[in-house]
Amino acid sequence: MATSMNPEERLNRFSTFGEVLSQESWTTRLLDDFVMSDVYNLGGGQVPRLTKVDELIKWAEIRSLLEETGKVHAYGKIRGWPPYLEAYARRYNEWYRKETGGNLELDPKKHIIVVPSLSAGNLFLVQSFCGLDEKSGVKYKCVGLIPNYVGIERQFPSGPEKTFIAIYQKMKINENNGTFKFEPDQDTLETLENALNIPEVNAYYGPRPNNPDGSIISQEVLEKMVKLAEKKGVKFIQDCAYAGPDPNYVYDDVKCVPVFSDNSIIEHTHSKYGEAGDRLGEWVSKNEKLMKRLERVVANTIFHTQQSSQAYTQRLMEQQVLFTTLMEKDALTEIDKTYREFLKRNIRTILDTFRKECVSYKENKVLVCKPQGAFYVFCHVDLPEGITSQTLYRDLKNKKRTIIVPGDAFVFGKPYNPNPEVLGYDPLTLGAKTFRLSAVERTEERMRQGVLNVCEQIDHYNGIHR
Repeated sequence: MATSMNPEERLNRFSTFGEVLSQESWTTRLLDDFVMSDVYNLGGGQVPRLTKVDELIKWAEIRSLLEETGKVHAYGKIRGWPPYLEAYARRYNEWYRKETGGNLELDPKKHIIVVPSLSAGNLFLVQSFCGLDEKSGVKYKCVGLIPNYVGIERQFPSGPEKTFIAIYQKMKINENNGTFKFEPDQDTLETLENALNIPEVNAYYGPRPNNPDGSIISQEVLEKMVKLAEKKGVKFIQDCAYAGPDPNYVYDDVKCVPVFSDNSIIEHTHSKYGEAGDRLGEWVSKNEKLMKRLERVVANTIFHTQQSSQAYTQRLMEQQVLFTTLMEKDALTEIDKTYREFLKRNIRTILDTFRKECVSYKENKVLVCKPQGAFYVFCHVDLPEGITSQTLYRDLKNKKRTIIVPGDAFVFGKPYNPNPEVLGYDPLTLGAKTFRLSAVERTEERMRQGVLNVCEQIDHYNGIHR
């Protein structure tokens, strides 16, 4: 017997996944914060368009529009704009050879798919690999290290608590200089192997360099992790948003090269050097069978990624801007260098301001994770009872017009190893005691003032008045 239903209730019905996606999240809050005027932005991941970079991109855009207008606005190839794919494959192969001495030999027609940013790319991958398989009745899950990228939190079917298995990392603290680092060790590898033995686990997801803390899993440990997953038949997603070939924000003394294997999917993005609004990213994998299926995922959802940004980025790669006298080297190398210098300056400003201005830091109540790449500084803070990083976020936003991201944004999923005695800290309080600062303010003075606002608020909580 059919039951009557209130039309308004019916209109507001969503699927389970629709309910997950339509909830407020830290991603929605961050995007709202981006559009606030006259704030110190220490929260978002959008770097500003610097003058020198803006000139290069502008002339590349003009040239691509003059030469390709009729082509880029028509339907294109599912995998991407062919000249872009060819240029990207050449650039990637050259970079890989320089970094490792080995030959990668990416084929632009088989091993690369252009996606509309890693945010959308992650959604496609997570939805393809995780969730209910109706044939078997099994709900596939994903595993990853915590803390992890905020943008993926609400992309899991049924929500992260039911779909994401969270492996917490040990925190290595150096109280002599007020720093700490999340560092996967043999215990982490054993925990990962146990998690990979869970039959429902179908994928591993992890950023490198890590978002939010900017630390980098060593090449040796990453290779072991990939081999563990490959042995179990688990797909291994490496989010390399800040690693080479572009943008390459990895520090010179750190090796950070993706590990290619039959189960690996490497993700890259071009949004991290002033092109955030153009939503351009790539999937790279040598597994041709897997890439063919993912090509169909793209075709069945968006047809293909818009081509105008691919056209002008291809020209940046190949030094085909309108006035080539603007640079001595190829444009993307010049852009990467410009942003590395800008971001390192801002990170130094963050660290120096804590050392000089924050009394709580001097008393070891604040620890900072010195990054090895990316443009984030992740902080651990001891606060009085009842005050959390969310309190800090709200007070800074409302009282000092300063935006940060509380640690809760990066701590999600079902904890797999929540043992404080092994980890050296209570994982249930990790989000409440941490926050991320982004080194993206345009001027050094604004960067310093934003961090000073953070220092003053933390000192105020700890009863230190200036």
